Amino acid sequence: MLTQKITLIILLICFFVIGSVTVSAEPADLGTYWLMVDAIPDSDAHTLLNTFGKLLAEKGKVLQKNIHYIVGDQATKDELQTYLTDIGNTQRKIETFIFFYQGVVSRPMHVNAMFLSTRPTETIQDTMLNQWLKGTGANRTIVIVNGYAAEGNLSVYYGNREVLGTATLNLIQPPDAAGKNTLLKMLMDALSKDKIDMDDSRNIS
Repeated sequence: MLTQKITLIILLICFFVIGSVTVSAEPADLGTYWLMVDAIPDSDAHTLLNTFGKLLAEKGKVLQKNIHYIVGDQATKDELQTYLTDIGNTQRKIETFIFFYQGVVSRPMHVNAMFLSTRPTETIQDTMLNQWLKGTGANRTIVIVNGYAAEGNLSVYYGNREVLGTATLNLIQPPDAAGKNTLLKMLMDALSKDKIDMDDSRNIS
């Protein structure tokens, strides 16, 4: 009877140690939040976005609940503002907030600003987006724009005098570009590699 009790205690200790090692070996990135906005009615792009989010959770160790999607008919100005406001009103500690936008961008005549379209007659000016992002209270805000512009990419790019967030990756292509999802695929390819970073102690998020 004593032997059975000792064996049971040893097994419980082993399970506890194994569980502790497993958890500590793959720490979650608790302070990173992603908001992905896809304002293009493209089912292929929606599918890629979901796959990208799964890779962020798997390889980047971002918590799945910290990855939020606003796509299709839900990608409205009000929906975007409401979500960013709600994030800012919570008690969460946000180290890095990453805003990914995929959609049409434009620069109205005689206006030195870039506008992100959510609907055909609805846009968000770059300065307004910056105000919303600051309201999240994040220490860092990174903006990734995968945009399409009818009037030419350089015109919109030069019109954008506002630095979005604390760092921005701004890609603007013609609306009929063959590789519309190229940026998204490149990000996915980078996350799909077996060895992304030689330093295993860092989170790739």
